Amino acid sequence: MLAVVVGAVVVGCGGSGQAPPGPERATDDRERAADRERADERPERYRLAMPDRVVEKRYERDHDASPPDETLAEVLAGQVQDAQAAFGVYRPAGSGDYGGGMITVTGVHGVVLSPVTARDELLDVLDRRDLVRQVVVAPRTITPPGSEEPLLCRVVERGYEGDDHTSLNASCTWAEASTVATVVTSVQTPPGTGELDAFAAVAGAMRDDVRVGY
Repeated sequence: MLAVVVGAVVVGCGGSGQAPPGPERATDDRERAADRERADERPERYRLAMPDRVVEKRYERDHDASPPDETLAEVLAGQVQDAQAAFGVYRPAGSGDYGGGMITVTGVHGVVLSPVTARDELLDVLDRRDLVRQVVVAPRTITPPGSEEPLLCRVVERGYEGDDHTSLNASCTWAEASTVATVVTSVQTPPGTGELDAFAAVAGAMRDDVRVGY
């Protein structure tokens, strides 16, 4: 068969069409395909921000609250590269909200090496810092309505240094490729299944509001 190569097109007796790619072009195509594949696999990057209002404006931020505890980022540096701490306190903007009380958001953002390990380490660090004495309601995985991302929710009893007083805290925690954080509120009695589900819905909405894409 006689063939004449013109650019990248082969024309000749017995057929026509595109010439098979040369080594350089094939390599470029493979690299581009690999880049697309890596981009498809790469999770969206987030950081933690604290807007003035969250959960459909039902909670407003307390700007007099303490700043983020930077030692938290230092402690979690082994699990979160370029870790930066974040903290926010929110109070109900009106009546009828879950528990009617304050809700805090504590966490870090960066490059999370192992989300499950980072989540467990965050909880361990906060348990020691907040003098948690016991787990009252065992951790339960809850996926809030309308979300595909689960939260790990539980209730603990915490103490206070130099005081016999204790309190109960309900918390829901998440971790993914770039953020690890927990949402906490005080409760008077251990919440039942439905009440913990309701708090998880609030925590999930707060996650949507405080987690901002790059």
